[in-house]
Amino acid sequence: MLNSILVVPNTSHWANFIALYQEYLDQNWAGEQCDADLLIQRYAEGPRAFLLLCDDKVPVGFANVWIDTQNPDVANVAEFYIRPLSQRQGYGRLLWGQILRWTGEKAVQAVHLETDVHKEPANQFWRALGFKKISADEMRVQYARDWHELWQVQEAAQRAAP
Repeated sequence: MLNSILVVPNTSHWANFIALYQEYLDQNWAGEQCDADLLIQRYAEGPRAFLLLCDDKVPVGFANVWIDTQNPDVANVAEFYIRPLSQRQGYGRLLWGQILRWTGEKAVQAVHLETDVHKEPANQFWRALGFKKISADEMRVQYARDWHELWQVQEAAQRAAP
């Protein structure tokens, strides 16, 4: 059974969230260690969502989304990860749907994120969701999308799904 969980630090799902976060770092930022205390601090600074996606109680992905208190109309996707063996099975879109719900509750107007230039599957994923490149350098691509347009893309995809 598929389950999306809004994780609060130091609750029952926190250890699974931190373990998956470390897996993400190991695969993408070799040598980096997950700093749970820093994540707790950032959560307390608010508004922030730690989302965990599980399939039959097995974590398959997570997201870290925050809203800048200086610009509360914009949500930022800090991390978005689906385990490699779980990719291309629709989990990313499901997790993305949870981000849309959370950001909708916060009345944001736009969503921003960035990816590594060389991670073409990630870049394709975000472009398929209608994100537009707003800047890039040799290392990173920054994307943005109006929240209301994003929701329309999500609804259309759900109607088209079998």
